[in-house]
Amino acid sequence: MELLRFIEELREPEDFFGEVPNKKPQKEIIDLAIQLINQKYADFNPDNYKDRYQEALKRSVDQKSANCSSRCLTRRAWHSRVLRLQDCPRHLT
Repeated sequence: MELLRFIEELREPEDFFGEVPNKKPQKEIIDLAIQLINQKYADFNPDNYKDRYQEALKRSVDQKSANCSSRCLTRRAWHSRVLRLQDCPRHLT
């Protein structure tokens, strides 16, 4: 899922990293990081990825739309037309 933020919520990187000392890490730390990366490295196969959140959200919307009253959109209309976001909670409750 994407996360949108208001401009007031954005900060400069220096606010987060300004206190981090600018010195070279120890060799043992670098070796440990390389060892961890090599242990966990694997080729990415998008077929193995399953977005369980989106599937659960779709199931929830489908269940709520199936139990809708007569003034609610039908399942076919729900999938075939665009709704304003303000109207969605009214149709799904």
